[in-house]
Amino acid sequence: MSLNDLSARAVVLLVDHIEGIAPMGRTSSAKAVDQAAAALVQAAKLFDIPVILSGIDMAGPPKLTHAVRNAIGDDAQMLIRKTTDSFDDDAIRGAIETTGRKTVLIAGIVTEIAVQRAALGGKERGYDTR
Repeated sequence: MSLNDLSARAVVLLVDHIEGIAPMGRTSSAKAVDQAAAALVQAAKLFDIPVILSGIDMAGPPKLTHAVRNAIGDDAQMLIRKTTDSFDDDAIRGAIETTGRKTVLIAGIVTEIAVQRAALGGKERGYDTR
């Protein structure tokens, strides 16, 4: 798939890049993961790829990590889910469907749970998840 094809067919699903969860990762520092996610957001903006934010409510409204918040802007809306699979949530699934794009690029924290579940949930619904 060429970059032009990808930019026309893809949507980015950013999962749990929120304060409280970001430090839980153990494979890289929270700061490095935050900066990498921010770079993904910036690249998506550059190529007009929509970014959808999925977060879990952890005793109050989730707050984006610092670098991601700076990259995406203050007007970005985080969609709150109640399960580990973003595709189980009507608002998140609807936001993805509204884009009309079938390739979902998923990046997130605690990949063995929320990212894996979103990838499998998307596949079950006919999306090309990566």
